[in-house]
Amino acid sequence: MVFNGIDISARFYDFQLDVQNQLQQGALLTIEEHVQHLLALSSVLLLKPGRTHADLHNYIEPRTCDALSQHNILESVYQPFPDAYKSRIEEIVKRLVAIVPQNGPFTRLDASLQISALMENGICSPTNRILLSIRNMVERLPRYVVEDGPKETEFITRHLEAILTPLFEDLENNNATIQPDASINITNGASLGNRIGCGEVKAPYQALNHHLVSIDLMRIAVLAKDASDKHKLKSTFAFLVVGMFHCFYQLAVFLSFFFVQAIMSPFTSLIVTIYNSIPCLKSPTSSSLYALTMCLSSFHKYTRSST
Repeated sequence: MVFNGIDISARFYDFQLDVQNQLQQGALLTIEEHVQHLLALSSVLLLKPGRTHADLHNYIEPRTCDALSQHNILESVYQPFPDAYKSRIEEIVKRLVAIVPQNGPFTRLDASLQISALMENGICSPTNRILLSIRNMVERLPRYVVEDGPKETEFITRHLEAILTPLFEDLENNNATIQPDASINITNGASLGNRIGCGEVKAPYQALNHHLVSIDLMRIAVLAKDASDKHKLKSTFAFLVVGMFHCFYQLAVFLSFFFVQAIMSPFTSLIVTIYNSIPCLKSPTSSSLYALTMCLSSFHKYTRSST
């Protein structure tokens, strides 16, 4: 792969050889500090703007890493979430969480029906998918956060399944998600086919455990690379949830003189906030909706071009 006149494949290969030499000389590589080194052994070049390791800079300059990361992000058409819908959702959720609701009792089911009524045309448009996600949150999120928040199993099954499944699952077009933590697969009838995406989760109480978070980041990178190799995909999709935030990645494969290599970089520079209780939905921020729609449109454009 040549980028801006620079042979990225050759320089990344030199970095891989450097990592192998460090290990042979007894260097200690920690998961917390050397994720890029360890992933290089699996032929995955991890790029995050402004956060590449200094050892990699000996072969690929920082500005080249940042430019390559941006180049690797798929262009997507941003469809803003309608302000009218945002205002209406705020009204519905505020009425739901009110201690004494106006105009009589107002249940989760009432809120769910009113949010469903906002959906139009009977198609899985980005706006309808986000409305489905918000409806699921209204139906399933707890009213209040208890102590340190949910443990990992509850976080996956109650919070993330409610939020993410409507965004990425499309059974009409044979896309399905399974838990845990998450695997996005093409379905063949009742069986699961090719994996096109995967995700890992760390609950809020584990968010500061950099060792476990780094392991999850390595796991999704290796799983995405394995899926790409096995199913001969040009790119695969991954996401990492850490506490109340998640980041979406694209892993793009390129052929080098030496072997198949891959670059993994974020879809967008924005981190999506996860809502952990119903009151948080009273004021969905514009940045969260923007990041969500960007990731959604990028994912669906990417799945159309992945094979």
